[in-house]
Amino acid sequence: MDIDVTDEHERRLVQGDPDWGQGATLHPSVWAGIQRFQVDEGWDPRATVSFWRELL
Repeated sequence: MDIDVTDEHERRLVQGDPDWGQGATLHPSVWAGIQRFQVDEGWDPRATVSFWRELL
């Protein structure tokens, strides 16, 4: 899916920013990809999970 940056900017001007405080639910495949990337980068998986749980 291609997103035109100009169109997205215009949409955000009209609709405003998302409610960042409400959080988000990640699709399991996205979550797995984040975890895999962080493990490959040498992160301790337990620290990664606990880090993200604190943010979410």
